[in-house]
Amino acid sequence: MTFDKLTARQRRCAELAARGIPNSEIAELMGVKLRTVKAHLARVFALLGIHDGHKRTKLAALLNEHDPAPPIPVFISSQKPIPLLH
Repeated sequence: MTFDKLTARQRRCAELAARGIPNSEIAELMGVKLRTVKAHLARVFALLGIHDGHKRTKLAALLNEHDPAPPIPVFISSQKPIPLLH
């Protein structure tokens, strides 16, 4: 599993998804359509070999393992997310 194969947009989408942000909010934050977010996440999950349930939890664990500082917190959708600076 490698993060080098992810585009910058896929990586950004993955980071936001790993934080527990709903797809519709990710689309708004990234300025893309919901369909684009779903496509990015499908590609991310495929490239990282995440094929079964709890995909976002596994994604957060992989991102933390790959880049351990700072840990990715999990937000519930009612909280306002803090955009990443990457």
